[in-house]
Amino acid sequence: MRTLDKHYKLEEICPCVREMGLQMRDSWRTRPRRIYDHEFLYCFRGNAAIHIFGEEHMITEGDLVIIPPDTPHTFWVDEMKDGELYYLHCDFEYREDSDWVDRFYNTPELYARLFLGELQEREHLRPKALFFDGKPLPLLVSFQDTDEVDIIFRTLYKLYIRKGDLFYIESKILMLRLLKEIFAAEGCFAPTTSSNNERICSIIKNFIYTNYFRKLTMKEICSCTRLNPEYAGKVFRKVTGTSVNDFLNRYRIDMAKKLLLDTDLSIADVGDMVGFQSEAYFSNVSRKVTGMSPARLKLHMLSLLENMSDTQMNPADR
Repeated sequence: MRTLDKHYKLEEICPCVREMGLQMRDSWRTRPRRIYDHEFLYCFRGNAAIHIFGEEHMITEGDLVIIPPDTPHTFWVDEMKDGELYYLHCDFEYREDSDWVDRFYNTPELYARLFLGELQEREHLRPKALFFDGKPLPLLVSFQDTDEVDIIFRTLYKLYIRKGDLFYIESKILMLRLLKEIFAAEGCFAPTTSSNNERICSIIKNFIYTNYFRKLTMKEICSCTRLNPEYAGKVFRKVTGTSVNDFLNRYRIDMAKKLLLDTDLSIADVGDMVGFQSEAYFSNVSRKVTGMSPARLKLHMLSLLENMSDTQMNPADR
């Protein structure tokens, strides 16, 4: 019976770590094993080997093996060399039968049934996870820079041993970081020129959204991209069709519209709160963007609010 596949969008991923430990010298070299879920094997030091999909792969320091569900495989470690391998079992979404799988793996008489050639309880079999354009997770990832992955696995193991109240939240965060490292190592995030330009614009916009209320220079805004400010400004204009300064002023006016609904705030107060350094500058920008002075814009916003209130009234109450 074929294993089902499930395509996960990035925003859908909710990894659940159920079991984790040191692999030690546990091997199954002569009889293939099948598992119900995804297993991650990470090598800190030493050597090991896995035979899967008809090929044998050597595992050394910095290598991560991801074994998919219901996939026959043999595995063995080099007993002549001290090693340190961590394993973890996880799902990519919440499953009500998580306890069942844990009990199965940790009961020797049941665990032995993983070597029968076919999994018996098919209702507990997880789908093979697919991402992006329908690709499964890679079988073997060799990380060039292992620092981040080392920290993730060591931290996960410490958290699992303690198993505090927040373990499932903390482990989700770490698993998402691990998936990010895997996707990055596989080149899933390699940006095209277009997407890279959009990323630059997104950084600039987010900077404006969180800093619009204070005095800003175009150099300061564009420097947040860590690129040449002049170049970043040109990219922003090319992608959005407007300059950084115009985008900032329009956003400030949008924020001012909300504040103008507060009758306790003066025009000068509102201008200062959204980052305009003078009431005259606030007035000039308001006329340019909306065609109205701040005072007239205030009346306009209040009239809109009044009209909406009238519209929502019950006709019988009018």
